[in-house]
Amino acid sequence: MLFETSDNIKINYKLTGKGKTIVLVNGFGAYQEIWSAQVSFLNNLGYQVLTYDHRNMGKSQRTEKGHNIARLTQDLEELISFLKIKQATFMGHSMGASIIFCLIKNGQL
Repeated sequence: MLFETSDNIKINYKLTGKGKTIVLVNGFGAYQEIWSAQVSFLNNLGYQVLTYDHRNMGKSQRTEKGHNIARLTQDLEELISFLKIKQATFMGHSMGASIIFCLIKNGQL
Protein backbone atom coordinates (compact mmCIF):
# COMPACT_ATOMS: atom_id res chain seq x y z
CA MET A 1 0.00 0.00 0.00
CA LEU A 2 1.10 3.58 -0.50
CA PHE A 3 0.97 6.56 1.83
CA GLU A 4 1.81 10.13 0.74
CA THR A 5 3.85 12.28 3.11
CA SER A 6 3.31 15.98 3.72
CA ASP A 7 6.07 16.74 1.20
CA ASN A 8 4.36 14.54 -1.40
CA ILE A 9 6.60 11.46 -1.31
CA LYS A 10 4.91 8.07 -1.66
CA ILE A 11 5.92 5.61 1.07
CA ASN A 12 5.29 1.91 0.58
CA TYR A 13 4.00 0.11 3.68
CA LYS A 14 2.33 -3.11 4.77
CA LEU A 15 0.09 -3.61 7.81
CA THR A 16 -0.72 -7.24 8.62
CA GLY A 17 -2.40 -9.18 11.39
CA LYS A 18 -4.57 -8.13 14.29
CA GLY A 19 -3.86 -7.27 17.88
CA LYS A 20 -1.34 -4.97 19.51
CA THR A 21 0.83 -3.20 16.96
CA ILE A 22 4.55 -3.71 16.45
CA VAL A 23 6.35 -1.29 14.10
CA LEU A 24 9.51 -2.62 12.46
CA VAL A 25 11.89 0.14 11.32
CA ASN A 26 14.58 -0.72 8.74
CA GLY A 27 18.17 0.34 8.73
CA PHE A 28 19.88 2.33 5.97
CA GLY A 29 19.58 0.71 2.56
CA ALA A 30 17.19 -1.97 3.77
CA TYR A 31 13.64 -2.67 2.65
CA GLN A 32 10.65 -4.08 4.49
CA GLU A 33 11.01 -7.63 3.15
CA ILE A 34 14.01 -8.16 5.43
CA TRP A 35 11.46 -8.56 8.24
CA SER A 36 9.41 -11.32 6.54
CA ALA A 37 10.32 -14.08 9.02
CA GLN A 38 9.66 -11.80 11.99
CA VAL A 39 6.34 -10.58 10.52
CA SER A 40 5.01 -14.13 10.11
CA PHE A 41 6.18 -15.08 13.59
CA LEU A 42 4.66 -11.99 15.22
CA ASN A 43 1.37 -12.32 13.29
CA ASN A 44 1.12 -15.94 14.47
CA LEU A 45 1.57 -14.71 18.06
CA GLY A 46 -1.42 -12.39 17.61
CA TYR A 47 0.24 -9.08 16.78
CA GLN A 48 -0.48 -6.55 14.08
CA VAL A 49 2.78 -5.65 12.33
CA LEU A 50 3.66 -2.50 10.37
CA THR A 51 6.60 -2.56 7.98
CA TYR A 52 7.51 0.14 5.47
CA ASP A 53 10.23 1.32 3.12
CA HIS A 54 11.95 4.62 3.85
CA ARG A 55 11.93 7.15 1.02
CA ASN A 56 14.53 6.19 -1.61
CA MET A 57 14.49 2.58 -0.44
CA GLY A 58 12.58 -0.52 -1.43
CA LYS A 59 9.36 0.30 -3.25
CA SER A 60 9.00 3.83 -1.87
CA GLN A 61 9.40 6.85 -4.11
CA ARG A 62 12.84 8.09 -5.11
CA THR A 63 13.59 11.72 -4.33
CA GLU A 64 16.51 14.04 -3.75
CA LYS A 65 14.79 15.79 -0.86
CA GLY A 66 14.46 14.94 2.79
CA HIS A 67 16.91 12.09 3.12
CA ASN A 68 17.96 12.76 6.71
CA ILE A 69 17.02 11.34 10.10
CA ALA A 70 14.67 14.22 10.95
CA ARG A 71 12.65 13.79 7.74
CA LEU A 72 12.65 9.98 7.98
CA THR A 73 11.33 10.34 11.53
CA GLN A 74 8.63 12.72 10.32
CA ASP A 75 7.68 10.24 7.60
CA LEU A 76 7.14 7.57 10.25
CA GLU A 77 5.21 9.96 12.50
CA GLU A 78 2.92 10.84 9.59
CA LEU A 79 2.44 7.19 8.60
CA ILE A 80 1.50 6.22 12.18
CA SER A 81 -0.94 9.13 12.35
CA PHE A 82 -2.46 8.23 8.96
CA LEU A 83 -3.00 4.64 10.13
CA LYS A 84 -4.47 5.91 13.43
CA ILE A 85 -2.06 3.83 15.50
CA LYS A 86 -2.39 5.11 19.06
CA GLN A 87 0.03 2.70 20.78
CA ALA A 88 2.75 0.46 19.43
CA THR A 89 5.95 -1.33 20.23
CA PHE A 90 8.85 -0.24 18.02
CA MET A 91 11.76 -2.35 16.88
CA GLY A 92 14.57 -0.84 14.82
CA HIS A 93 17.63 -2.11 13.07
CA SER A 94 20.69 0.14 12.74
CA MET A 95 19.48 3.52 11.41
CA GLY A 96 15.95 2.40 12.32
CA ALA A 97 16.93 2.57 15.99
CA SER A 98 18.09 6.17 15.44
CA ILE A 99 14.68 7.01 14.01
CA ILE A 100 13.01 5.48 17.06
CA PHE A 101 15.25 7.56 19.35
CA CYS A 102 14.13 10.65 17.42
CA LEU A 103 10.49 9.65 17.97
CA ILE A 104 11.23 9.51 21.69
CA LYS A 105 13.02 12.88 21.56
CA ASN A 106 10.03 14.39 19.71
CA GLY A 107 7.67 13.10 22.41
CA GLN A 108 5.95 10.65 20.08
CA LEU A 109 6.68 7.60 22.28
